[in-house]
Amino acid sequence: MCAYYGVTGWFFEVDDFVTKEQRLYSVSPAAVKVLQTNFAFQTWDFAISFLHKELNAPEMLAHHSLAALLCYWGLTMPYMHYYAIYFMGVAEVSSVPLVLVDICKYYPDFAKRFPLVDLLSKLAFALLFVAVRDVFWVYTAVTVWKDGVGVLKAGNFPAKYPGYITASVLVANAFFTTLQIVWTGKLLQGAAELFRKEDAGEEKKKDA
Repeated sequence: MCAYYGVTGWFFEVDDFVTKEQRLYSVSPAAVKVLQTNFAFQTWDFAISFLHKELNAPEMLAHHSLAALLCYWGLTMPYMHYYAIYFMGVAEVSSVPLVLVDICKYYPDFAKRFPLVDLLSKLAFALLFVAVRDVFWVYTAVTVWKDGVGVLKAGNFPAKYPGYITASVLVANAFFTTLQIVWTGKLLQGAAELFRKEDAGEEKKKDA
């Protein structure tokens, strides 16, 4: 849902968001749907992760709680709908092929029966992740920082948008951007290990 409303909103609903004030304070129906869905998911994911040792790493709990807080601000103030469409919506496009990657991971018989699905889903995930969570993510993050810092410097933000909210969003954005880079490093390590295993398998076949 987030990927669908994010992509359709990004390409068809943000043409009028041309000034920093519009990008920070204007309301988008697509963003509302994205924020509502993401808030419910992050709240649920925090509770589930907190109860499992495999999932309750500090950075992941911080990720879920901060994302939920940003969604709450975005819905109640409302705030930064233009950027919510990208960071909470478009960025989730990479999670679509990840579903197939996880199916192949947790159901190895399925992966053995459909090796091409396994390979293509991994390639699609890697390519989309780098595109939407690295390249365009950083580009959009630079814009949100320009808008946020510009408003803070000018001191002309509306009364219901206190400066500490904007500053907090910028700090959270820096945290999430750093996470994307860290996750990309892990993704590249996983890809390298996969190719090493494939090369080792080919060598065994040759020796046999």
